[in-house]
Amino acid sequence: IWYAEFHQATRSNLISAEQVELENFSVEVTYGNSFKMFARVRNLSADHALIAIGVEISASDCTAPEQEETCVIVGQQEQEIQVDVPAQQARDITRQFIFPPMRPQGELKWSYSILYAGAQK
Repeated sequence: IWYAEFHQATRSNLISAEQVELENFSVEVTYGNSFKMFARVRNLSADHALIAIGVEISASDCTAPEQEETCVIVGQQEQEIQVDVPAQQARDITRQFIFPPMRPQGELKWSYSILYAGAQK
C-alpha cells in the first residue's frame, strides 16, 4: 500500500517538470558498466515539497565533441530518484546506475531530461 501511494504521488501534477532544475549534472564511471550521477536538484515550486523526479539519462558517442551533429546516442534509460527538497530549495543528489556495455569511438557525453516531478501536499 505504501508503495502504491508513493508511486501515485510521484506522478502528481502538484509540481511540473518545468519547476525542477538539475544543476552541475555529471556522470563518473565507478566500475565497469557502473556509473554514478551527481547533480543539484532545485525545486522552483512555491508551495510543494519535491519527493521524486523522473530523469532520462542519455550517453552519446561524439566523434567531434565540438560538433553536436557528430553525436549519436549509444545508451539511454529512465531513473526514478527519491528526493526530499522543500519548496524554493535545492539539495545535492547522487544516483548509481548500470548501462549496457558501451565502446565509444569518440568522446562519451552525458545528458538528461526531466520527465516528471513528484510532490507532497
